[in-house]
Amino acid sequence: MTSCGLILEGMTALRCFTMCIILSCQLGCATWKSARPLSPSEHQVNATVFGPVLDLGGAPIPLPTVSLEGRHGLERVLSRELEIHYGMQLTGLAFGIAQMHVGASWLLLRQRGAIPALTLVDRIHFGANLFGRTDKSQSDLQAWGVNETELVASWSLAKQHLIYVSLGQATDFSSPQLVLSPGLGVQLDLGEVGGLLLQVEMTWWGANVDKRSTAVRWFSGQGALGVNVGVGYGF
Repeated sequence: MTSCGLILEGMTALRCFTMCIILSCQLGCATWKSARPLSPSEHQVNATVFGPVLDLGGAPIPLPTVSLEGRHGLERVLSRELEIHYGMQLTGLAFGIAQMHVGASWLLLRQRGAIPALTLVDRIHFGANLFGRTDKSQSDLQAWGVNETELVASWSLAKQHLIYVSLGQATDFSSPQLVLSPGLGVQLDLGEVGGLLLQVEMTWWGANVDKRSTAVRWFSGQGALGVNVGVGYGF
């Protein structure tokens, strides 16, 4: 894609929004950060509001999307926690775009004092534009997929809260390249351990990607900055 200033000439606001949803998915959609995998028989449901920030005439405009996700703790592997997670993005459905993901998280190292716990996360995002929509930028059926791999370092705060840093690589199956996304976040347990959780994260999607190579203008020199806010409930 080539740069088009603010928005592609002749593109309606609705089609621009659809294009932004697709591009944000290809940079690696934000989901609930599995900084620490769940223990066996633990379960969690999450809702995350996230999105990159666009530059429309010099003003930062967030592009919020909503994702729902489920997480389940499995039997430990090599005495380390392992979980699976899956979910879907709801916002795209209103624009004829279906996006889902499935993945797993495995605890590589437990925290030892100031040395953080390390978690390896891998998930596959896949999506398609749906038939029967007149507001899509492309009228024919198209599909795409992205594999997202992350390494997350986390520290416990007051035993039940977490602060973490992450680095992810999003690999587009149709056009593999280096697309790195660092993040910084905090996870707060608002009640009893395993109950209501709040997660806030700042992510720099595609930090090494030149924003001029896309059809929209992100509010950053490289890649796209954004904030994720998630609410989860564990049981």
